[in-house]
Amino acid sequence: MRHQNASEGTNGPSPGVQAGVSARGGRGRSWWQRAAIAVAVSAVAAGCGGTSPLATSTPSTATTGSNYRVAQAETRILLSFAKVPPGARIASSPGTRQLDGVFNGTLPGATDGRRYWRIHGAYQKVMTWLDAHAPAGSHPSSATSTSHGKVISTVGGYVFFPPSTPAWDTAQLSLEATSIAPDVTAVRADAQVQWIDPTPYPDRHKGRLLHLLPAGPCPATAMPYVDIRNSGPGLRSSLLPQGRVTAALVCRYGQPSPSPHPNLRLSLTRRLDSRAARYLAARARRVPVGHPTSQPPAGCGAFADPMRVIVAFQYAGGRTVDLWLEATACPGYEDNGSITVVEDGTLETALQRAVPGIATRT
Repeated sequence: MRHQNASEGTNGPSPGVQAGVSARGGRGRSWWQRAAIAVAVSAVAAGCGGTSPLATSTPSTATTGSNYRVAQAETRILLSFAKVPPGARIASSPGTRQLDGVFNGTLPGATDGRRYWRIHGAYQKVMTWLDAHAPAGSHPSSATSTSHGKVISTVGGYVFFPPSTPAWDTAQLSLEATSIAPDVTAVRADAQVQWIDPTPYPDRHKGRLLHLLPAGPCPATAMPYVDIRNSGPGLRSSLLPQGRVTAALVCRYGQPSPSPHPNLRLSLTRRLDSRAARYLAARARRVPVGHPTSQPPAGCGAFADPMRVIVAFQYAGGRTVDLWLEATACPGYEDNGSITVVEDGTLETALQRAVPGIATRT
């Protein structure tokens, strides 16, 4: 086990249709915290040295509740991976504050399972056993508290992170141990799982809304507008509705720079042919629209938005649908006027491939 010492306390156009642009008023927008997120379809937990099948849910049946039950099951499975030496006695509490929060910081909104043990044996001997029986892929950790150069306590253990699944965003098992007497060692295990709500955030906005026409020009500035508007079916289950896309217009405002661009003036215009537009549309439909229950909408504080990108898609039947992207240093998001999703890189990467030179972040 590798040890790391920690000191004490480590614990443009006017409203209406004009020049290919239409705009109208709307309601208030929120910023969202980033997270790796997905719509729940099934869950297979990666175990320690193997896999453990859990409950499954399909896109049509997945709910916050069903994913929560899957997360609870995973929590119990993770706790079962915490192995302790033979003869360890289950305890009702850690027995020492040294085991409160060194490696087991609470994940907000997550399930939380805990177990405590007392072991008759010296700390180093117990740690040797725990190291030898740690889950495959776990990361050893330790912390030493000192005061005036004197060691007060040493806590050792490990942290294990199974892969994310469609039902949960983050799962972790942490185990920590410390001496509470020369021949008695206390051990604590925590399992926590943040589950996914497959229901997307609603896109709420307040101010002037914009709808670009793919055949028209990009407005000279995006500053008067707070968001886009779209109408028609399919906008609440995916960023971009199904259908054959034939072309697209890309408008970038501002620059990917750490300095804000107050006027958000037009800095790049690209028209995409059917092949590039279909590629971009396919990637947009793959962006997960769910979100971790532990990640409520959060303000962006003092961060200014240096850039935004609007993409207007033309459909074969005549329908037009816009996407609004703000992939900046502040937690980015993407929306279609009905739902908002946390930017996860899918659409950003696709844009950079479809529109060389469109760099969307600093």
